[in-house]
Amino acid sequence: MKPGLHRLELPLAGHSIDHVNVYMLEAGGRLLIIDCGWSTPEARAHLEQFVAHLGYRLDDIDTVLLTHLHADHAGLAGWMQSWGASVGLHPADAVQLEDRFHMPQPHHDETSAWLAWAGVPESLWHRAQQQVSDQAAYFWPGVPDISLREGSVIRHGPFHLTVIHTPGHTPGSVSFYESSTRSLFSGDTLFSKSTYSPTLRPGSSEDPMSDYLDSLERLRPLDVEWVLPGHHPPFTGLAARIDTVASHHRARADLIARAIPSRGATAWEVAAGLPRRRDWSSLPVAAQLSATGETSAHLTRLSRSDVLEERTGPPNIWLPAGP
Repeated sequence: MKPGLHRLELPLAGHSIDHVNVYMLEAGGRLLIIDCGWSTPEARAHLEQFVAHLGYRLDDIDTVLLTHLHADHAGLAGWMQSWGASVGLHPADAVQLEDRFHMPQPHHDETSAWLAWAGVPESLWHRAQQQVSDQAAYFWPGVPDISLREGSVIRHGPFHLTVIHTPGHTPGSVSFYESSTRSLFSGDTLFSKSTYSPTLRPGSSEDPMSDYLDSLERLRPLDVEWVLPGHHPPFTGLAARIDTVASHHRARADLIARAIPSRGATAWEVAAGLPRRRDWSSLPVAAQLSATGETSAHLTRLSRSDVLEERTGPPNIWLPAGP
């Protein structure tokens, strides 16, 4: 990493991704942190140990910047506020704090509505609702102090972090561009290994796939040496990686459009019928729900592009567009 810039792989025990990257920028005897992991004893211990390894204490952390409001990135934010840190979050995600974590019943209700909309078998609904409860349990409640709006600059010694609104993964996802090191902190917008797909599920925007592809293009012109993602290793070659990911999504959209039978299908049925490395029936329920959300994002974009028609349910049925 660059001088004064450090990366911690914070464990996500039981998560398929294994860890989240937490970045620490040191200047003038103080720390700024980007993302902070689940609120678990293990995560808190790892973070505190790493801070001590750098020669600091928790109350030396001035600022915690969150790339988005998912518990694996924001879970410890409230705990770090209790040590005196200010927390930054984009307002489009901040408005969801109460429903998702402080008083989660509305999020449970939205999840039930989405499950019906997507045609998910009712026998699996309790597993989806358990996911909502599990994520809430990984979050330490807090209220952000800093509104991370497009173009705002967060200064920490020689580091100047420009906020770039990159919706898609969540409505308030942001990336941070640090010009002196030519570094892009991309959160969950761009990875070195995964061709991550946005999902249409409770808490997303109305058309997350279009938002996501637009966000990739907003990042393309940046003069970047290193991309520092929320998961997986840092990487170089921003434009080439954007080309690869965008091409993947175009191909996936074409595949989904061709997979719709003339009689129509639900999002769950389309997702279950798509080719993948593992048979659908062997996937964990969480993976099936994620795949249904990803497919839903593509279906919505295809419908808005007049490639497909959407028949209102629930469940909603997707059909090839008429001539």
